[in-house]
Amino acid sequence: MIPRGWAGPTPCVTAVDCLDTVAAAAIAVSLGTRLLHPVTATDRWVADLQTLDILSEGPAAKAMSIGLPVIADPIDAKGESWPVYLATACDARLTAAAAYPLTLSDRPLGVLTLYRRDAEIRPSRSEQLEVGLLAEFALAGLLADIHQPGDAPSPRQRDSGAHLAAAARYLTRLHRGHDEAAQGGRPIVLSSWP
Repeated sequence: MIPRGWAGPTPCVTAVDCLDTVAAAAIAVSLGTRLLHPVTATDRWVADLQTLDILSEGPAAKAMSIGLPVIADPIDAKGESWPVYLATACDARLTAAAAYPLTLSDRPLGVLTLYRRDAEIRPSRSEQLEVGLLAEFALAGLLADIHQPGDAPSPRQRDSGAHLAAAARYLTRLHRGHDEAAQGGRPIVLSSWP
């Protein structure tokens, strides 16, 4: 079973477009085991980093194995966990990575990983909520898009994907409208990645 369609680039592109602290995003899925397979990424360097994460036990692999979000903030090349991954992440100028398992019932089906490059910008409370929504959209997209290799998507799967894409666009507009309304206000600064 492989995902395609809405579970492709839409949630990753939406994360980069509507979340101020996200520089890149990637999704990996499990095909019936705890082993992850890359599905999509916003950039080639992110796809390479995601592959390394999966192979060398980085945040996405850890989130998949424990079923909970894993946040590496700040990323430090001298960290004891995942030395190869962290060294490569530092070379890519990343300051943080956060991996969110896409869980159905107690079983992670995949992981949405978000990457930050600017250490000065911290996620707001609204951005933390939006990360949760994006993870839910990505999970719904995976569920709507699962096909057997070679099968065409069913009309129901195509409709689900269209609804999810519309919801992602709505989230982007909602976020931008919130930002415009809040320009005169004081930003909320938190001490950790969402």
